[in-house]
Amino acid sequence: CISGFKNCSGTPVELDAETGNILETDNSRTPKGWEIHTSLPRIGSRLFLIPKEENTRPEAMARRQFSEVSSKELDPQKWNISLSEDNCLVLDRARHSIGDGDPRGPEEILRVDSAVRDALGIERRGGRMVQPWAQKKTENPRSLPVRLTYEFNVDCVPAGGMRLALECPGVFDISLNGNSISPDSADGWWVDKSLETLPVDPALLKEGKNELILQLDYTDGFSGLEIVYLLGDFGTAVDGTSVSITAAPLTLKPGDWCEQGLSFYSGSVCYRQVIRPDIKPGQRLLFRLGDYRGVAVRVVIDGSPAGIVAWEPNEIDITDLVPGNGGEVELGIEVIGHRRNSHGPLHIDEKWPNWTGSGEFTVGADKWYEGYQLVPVGLMSPPSLVIVA
Repeated sequence: CISGFKNCSGTPVELDAETGNILETDNSRTPKGWEIHTSLPRIGSRLFLIPKEENTRPEAMARRQFSEVSSKELDPQKWNISLSEDNCLVLDRARHSIGDGDPRGPEEILRVDSAVRDALGIERRGGRMVQPWAQKKTENPRSLPVRLTYEFNVDCVPAGGMRLALECPGVFDISLNGNSISPDSADGWWVDKSLETLPVDPALLKEGKNELILQLDYTDGFSGLEIVYLLGDFGTAVDGTSVSITAAPLTLKPGDWCEQGLSFYSGSVCYRQVIRPDIKPGQRLLFRLGDYRGVAVRVVIDGSPAGIVAWEPNEIDITDLVPGNGGEVELGIEVIGHRRNSHGPLHIDEKWPNWTGSGEFTVGADKWYEGYQLVPVGLMSPPSLVIVA
């Protein structure tokens, strides 16, 4: 119950910010002002307008009350899927040699970066550092040669084109399984303009162990070593600290997509199924979302957007987008992903830390997670089609 607004004599209305509709409210006038009887779902919001003057409120629609007639769970063994972007393989563990030192590792790349900076005698990166673009240039920068070797497995060589995404490709000599990749062949960027992409011929890959080697002269003005990524139409798998390219998944079952070939994937996945709703006159058809993990869910009917589900009651009225007489339409449920499993933090023992800053990427041994700390993403339980009248 919301109460107050004693000096407002106009009748309250609710403004639906999602649809633009103006709705009547369940309200009563008391000596202390208005009382508005409502409910507030988790992470939801409501917007009310209480006019100061009588007879000045906008025209409001009566709020319709529906009762559930039937509910049908959509529970195929597997959903056909489409991805919004290429899948990615995270490469963040490298064997490394600094200067004329012996090879060490493999070790996580930010720890390697700290070791290089220690060897150069320069400050480690952190939340209080001056960002690279704001640092003063030194006339005679200190430098050390650094060689990084990333190993990954390939169970199934991708058929389509691939890209390598990395920061500052121009400073590296790059080779894949002994074959040179030109740093001058940049053809775009991925996620952020700092992550430039280089085309990679999938014929350079082989089944079994593969090696990507990056070499550079690390100077005290260099921005630092970061994760590199392979992008393409393939699947991925993780086993401890080992990562693999697998066959691209064509379907998904309800549950964590990280365990179904999309370990590090950070785009969106649209789950698709043909439905044949049969709606009688006066009835409405609701799409009711089950449990999911992601930012939000976009619902699409035969390619037309029906709306976004981001909070309870996790329902969308799709009546006007379906034939209603048993005709076929394709229902698309697009789980909108996030960059946590691609960009990290990937090696902290807390799956959901209360705060994420630079320190969560470089935790000490007491909080370190040696494998990959991935969070579940995807359609976790079946949705339903609900008929109300």
